[in-house]
Amino acid sequence: LLDADGQVVEAQLLKLGFRHIDVSGRRLKINGKAVTLIGVNRHDHHPENGKTVSVDEMRAELTLMKQHNINAVRTAHYPNDPALLDLCDELGLYVIDEANVEAHARYRQIALRGDYQMAIIDRTDRMIRRDRNHASIIGWSSGNEAGFGPCHGAAAALAKSLDPTRFIQYEGAVWPRFGVCDDTCLPKALQKPEQSELIATDIVCPMYASIEMITEWAQWAEETGLDDRPLILCEFSHAMGNSNGSLVDYVDAFFDYPALGGGFVWDWRDQGLAEYTETGAFYWAYGGHYGETPHDANFNCNGLTGPDNAPHPALIEYKWAARPVKSTHLGAMKIQCENRRSFTDTSDLELKWEIERGGDILKSGTLSPIIAPGMQEIIDLTREAIAFGDRPTHLNVNWTLKQATSWAEAGHCLSSDQFVLDAGQQTKTTQHTFPNIRSGTFAPVEIGNWSLHSDDQGDLSKLTYQGEAYITQMPRARLWRPPTDNDRGPPGPPDALTSPAARWAALGLDQLQRIKTERFHSAGDALVQIGLKHNWQGQDGHIMRHDTLWTLAPDRLHVQERIHMPEVWEDVARIGIRFEMPSRFESLHWYGRGPLETYPDRYLSQKIGLWSSSVAAQYHPYVRPQEYGAHEETHWFSLSNSDRCSLKFICPRPLSFTARPHHDVDLARAETLAELQIRDTIEIAIDARQRGLGTGACGPDTRQAYRIKPGLYTFDWAIETL
Repeated sequence: LLDADGQVVEAQLLKLGFRHIDVSGRRLKINGKAVTLIGVNRHDHHPENGKTVSVDEMRAELTLMKQHNINAVRTAHYPNDPALLDLCDELGLYVIDEANVEAHARYRQIALRGDYQMAIIDRTDRMIRRDRNHASIIGWSSGNEAGFGPCHGAAAALAKSLDPTRFIQYEGAVWPRFGVCDDTCLPKALQKPEQSELIATDIVCPMYASIEMITEWAQWAEETGLDDRPLILCEFSHAMGNSNGSLVDYVDAFFDYPALGGGFVWDWRDQGLAEYTETGAFYWAYGGHYGETPHDANFNCNGLTGPDNAPHPALIEYKWAARPVKSTHLGAMKIQCENRRSFTDTSDLELKWEIERGGDILKSGTLSPIIAPGMQEIIDLTREAIAFGDRPTHLNVNWTLKQATSWAEAGHCLSSDQFVLDAGQQTKTTQHTFPNIRSGTFAPVEIGNWSLHSDDQGDLSKLTYQGEAYITQMPRARLWRPPTDNDRGPPGPPDALTSPAARWAALGLDQLQRIKTERFHSAGDALVQIGLKHNWQGQDGHIMRHDTLWTLAPDRLHVQERIHMPEVWEDVARIGIRFEMPSRFESLHWYGRGPLETYPDRYLSQKIGLWSSSVAAQYHPYVRPQEYGAHEETHWFSLSNSDRCSLKFICPRPLSFTARPHHDVDLARAETLAELQIRDTIEIAIDARQRGLGTGACGPDTRQAYRIKPGLYTFDWAIETL
């Protein structure tokens, strides 16, 4: 223990052993072993108006972090309450302690003004003197977004004199080379750092650098040896609303490239304030709701949990990405398991496996292999023969705690993986030929108990079964979604050149105008076909073509879709259809990814399985209403009412679907939860593709692999009653 002057007043060997932190050799090493930081940035939060955060609330937050495989916290952007550090010492979380130096709007000015330089140095000094006896702290940060000047080199020198056992970091020192979420900076990043940068920061700590940028840098650093420091992102994957696309891609890069030491998601918890309208409707308030100006609207609502600390789906994805034991399927029932921990073997864990087919568990078992830190082991789960069937068969592997800890109960799952053992018998559908007889009558078409109704222009208007309306608004092509926070882009006036939502609005994708409908039909003894050719026009005058072929049989309706986007409509929100059903069909079942929502760049944490929910429970209350509730790789889903009348939607090729009580237009219009309305119909979407989420509100936009290109898209689906 050291006194305020740095003199030793008491010394003893800690139970955990002497800790040595090393950031040379492009790796963060603690006691000689490489460590990857899976971190979050944490502010002081005030979950209820007028109340400060208690120690119990802090413990609940840190416990939730541990349960989701987070091992590090950055105290952005100031030293936190010492009680937080006490809890991190106790629970076992690495901490980067950050000085209260934040300029932001005066980013390039403060650090170069002499009258501020001593304050910057002094705040680093006082932080280290107060906190250096906390074992959880592995590094110091001399501030955030406060420019770069001689004072930061002086603060780093002071930090090393006060505490030579820990590293010092400062993002402003690397900003001239890395910039913020701009890959045009890559040539600068791949240059030998200036001496002033090396003095101010012991690690490379950019914010919101893309995956492409950090992996290019890691390869360059290894090949050239021109930068011997590890790269640890001080901020990445901005968690604003329905966000955090490509989290798994980032974390995989941390483990795959030796020079990448991890990063800190921005941030941990939404900073909304609990409020009620005059009529008693609850909502989370944010910037502007108290009459203040200027403000950044909901830009502080950018956490992995809600203001009430309820996890967002992205937190579950982060947990999966950072799973401490990673399993790989080698074929048959053999898996290779890698213990990603740095210091602990797997003796505290159990390996639980099961073979699942269409929601049924065929076989299961429990093993207790002990894998040393950083090592791998091949495990043969069972030698019993497995008989495959007509449904997909999966192997699910889970690693769970044997005994309760200070942060989780016994049986808590830390790692999970799923593998396809057999794809099953794929649903085959006959591709029918589009009829060539133009329809001259729009009377209802009936076959069996089905009845398909039309409007006076020949377009389909509703579907009934035994006289009861099952679909009240028939499917229409849909290229738009209620914008996520990332779709809207950074705060401020929308820029049609950079904001996806602004581009979609400029094209009129949310209100395409039908300018032409052609209808064709054919009828036989067992089948009736209705073909529809639609032209939909955007505000730019370009035309989208949507052809639909309905093939009706007494026991099944089959639908073929062809959507052709004009070449100028690049990077739309989705390619699919939208329709409505009565709200009485409130019970939802599906076979696909679940139980939480999934999107193309955020889905791996959710297993393929048989899931049940209510339509209302699909809703996820992001502080500002937006797109939610999609499910990737869906084989089928069904909706039922209290009379057990059910409609089953089958996807021969797995597709994405949503079923929710809110309509797209209402989600896009509402600014708070209190403004959302529930209509008397459920909105259903079936999508061949949906755009990824990215982190474009403050960070890289959706990666190219998860964007939708123009051209022809074909898919089919079917309807049955249960």
